[in-house]
Amino acid sequence: MKAILLALTAGLAASALQKSAPVFPLVLGLTACATILLLTVELTSPIISFFHRAGEVIPLSGIYLTPMWKCLAIGVLERIGTALCKDAGQASAAEAIRLAATTAALYATLPLLEEFLSLLEKLL
Repeated sequence: MKAILLALTAGLAASALQKSAPVFPLVLGLTACATILLLTVELTSPIISFFHRAGEVIPLSGIYLTPMWKCLAIGVLERIGTALCKDAGQASAAEAIRLAATTAALYATLPLLEEFLSLLEKLL
């Protein structure tokens, strides 16, 4: 909720300052983004704790959890990267990032897919 209010306030202030001082909206936007990122990082701690606890209760091999974490990181970086490129007017670079992220996520899941294929081979 804090992040949404901060983003709305920064957006309104940036639009008000756009005509008088074009540099201030950029600085304000970057500051708001950094603050929102810090607020978001705070929220990840309970999520990470949950998955650690779940890993202790349900003994899963790293082959199952590692691809999930990698895909999560790839997805977050893709969203940030494409947004930055689009804001800079580089739509083609944003699409290149999206394609690279999709390929990287598929590559990250290969160990899990190979394990699944091995299981199917045993069943058939």
